Amino acid sequence: MGIRDWTRLLTLPALVLVLSGCAVNRKPLVFHPAPGAPRIAVARFADLRNGFDGSAPTPYALQVRIAEALVQAGYDPVLLKAGSKTPDRGYVLTGRIYRMAGPYRYGPNAGQVWLSVVLSNDGRQVFTHDYNQEVWYGGFGMDPMSLWDAQKRALELVMASLVKDVRQAVPRPGEIRAPKGVST
Repeated sequence: MGIRDWTRLLTLPALVLVLSGCAVNRKPLVFHPAPGAPRIAVARFADLRNGFDGSAPTPYALQVRIAEALVQAGYDPVLLKAGSKTPDRGYVLTGRIYRMAGPYRYGPNAGQVWLSVVLSNDGRQVFTHDYNQEVWYGGFGMDPMSLWDAQKRALELVMASLVKDVRQAVPRPGEIRAPKGVST
């Protein structure tokens, strides 16, 4: 065996070792909800934007973020696949994305999120709400990270409002719901 044969023989294992270190390690969204936590099916949101802004989350990414926010609030969310039929029984959260953009598209220096959300239970509408949030940041010429930070903050504010509204509509086990018209 010559040096050329040894090079060929060792190149493949070395390449496999190098590429195995570069592999993406994706972990599934695994959580353990509290016993008796209400199950909420989160459907894919309809995307009604004029084109796609690369810094804005996709409808699937938004669906996952909503599910993560519901998990943190003590609910048991289920992600529905795109095109699947929404269940007739239980809670279903769905909606429309009107705008998720930054300054290069809709304004001089703001990140904006505009969603319309519908929560239904057993086919009846529990609540519907439009969430329109803008987060302004410094003047023109800001770096793209400032845009992403503004947009991320706007989305966080919308998620907090959404979870608060879901909490008022769908009580968790052991929670006492305040009567309508009485704020907590």
